[in-house]
Amino acid sequence: MSTTTNGNDTSLIYSYTEARIKFDPEFKKTLISSYEKYNKWSALPVRLLTILAANTCKPKQGSIKYFFWGTNYKEIILGLPPKEVCIIGGPQQLLFCIRHNISYIPCFSIKDKVWDTFIKNMKSSHNAESNDILKIRQMFKLKISVAAHTDAQLYVNNDSLPMQRLIILASREAGVSQSICIQHGLFQSKSPGEIFDGWFSDIFFAISEQQKNLLIEKGMDQHKIKVLGFHSSPHKPTRETNKPEQRTICFLGQPWIKYGLARGQAYMAIVSNLSSILNKHGKTLHYKPHPGELGYEHLENIKHITTKNLNESFDSYDIFISLTSTALFEANQAGRIAIQIYDPAFDADDFSMFKNIHSIENSQETLEENLIRILSSEPPKNIEQQSISEKFISLTGNHSEPTSKMAR
Repeated sequence: MSTTTNGNDTSLIYSYTEARIKFDPEFKKTLISSYEKYNKWSALPVRLLTILAANTCKPKQGSIKYFFWGTNYKEIILGLPPKEVCIIGGPQQLLFCIRHNISYIPCFSIKDKVWDTFIKNMKSSHNAESNDILKIRQMFKLKISVAAHTDAQLYVNNDSLPMQRLIILASREAGVSQSICIQHGLFQSKSPGEIFDGWFSDIFFAISEQQKNLLIEKGMDQHKIKVLGFHSSPHKPTRETNKPEQRTICFLGQPWIKYGLARGQAYMAIVSNLSSILNKHGKTLHYKPHPGELGYEHLENIKHITTKNLNESFDSYDIFISLTSTALFEANQAGRIAIQIYDPAFDADDFSMFKNIHSIENSQETLEENLIRILSSEPPKNIEQQSISEKFISLTGNHSEPTSKMAR
């Protein structure tokens, strides 16, 4: 397997999506469903209003050092000089840019419906670029080339999906110096390396040394991987962890329901069993859905759903349970008790290899005993670390000064 996929071959836009199907037959269907949700925000009136409003956030010529696809990495974005940042996205990203005085490029034009075009291409298994996609790619190229500083870089949340790959290709043609993918979720050693992110971008920012070593084992060039850590600083909860008898519990949901009926049913059986065990011991299991679960019918069968965001959840709950969620590590860093339910059916690594995370085997004989014991365990300490903005800038080589040290 190639360790880096560079160049401007247009067929590469869909190559990951097609290759992923052999490991996950439902992947394309899930991706199309996601794009259909985005497409609802691309109706002509919305495009017109967005493009008109975008004129208030138009980037100045040659001023942008940091292009971001979307606003997934808000803490990093807000830690950079706002005049050097530009967000590429839709209406929600425009509102963020207006609020924070950041430049903006819309991900569509008045004539072109990018999401609709991707959907049609994938449904027809058309793996080459259509004329519509070529037009949108040219639009991105022109807008990025005008705004880009000579040292400009592009940051994406993954480099595998069609939209992000289209923007990476356009940015390369526009003369952007590097495309960089920031890891947003943990990779599991049992998973095939082909389904990991990081192959298409020029640089990959990994969560940890362990994840970097895993990528190298899978064949990625070690020189393209840099360790950033988590893309946000550890949250400091507004209160200490409660005493054992007062502790509240939250399950961090994952969208396994999207990855086939068998896994979806197995996942729901685990959640149901945990809820029953805790009820038996006078405890309530609250459930925080993953954004990828929203709109699916299985949530109707789950009680005590919380709508709090992740940091609000760290403030409210003391113990966090999940299968393979990266948020378990964030809970641990926030000083909360983190428990993995380990089940080989989900291709998971044993999280006990990481400091202070408990891992319990999904066993009928031992699950209840181990779970109840850990509920009363000593919580970890909140982890202090370097500002994520400072660490990010040190890795980029762009030598901007974090906004914490300058007037914003």
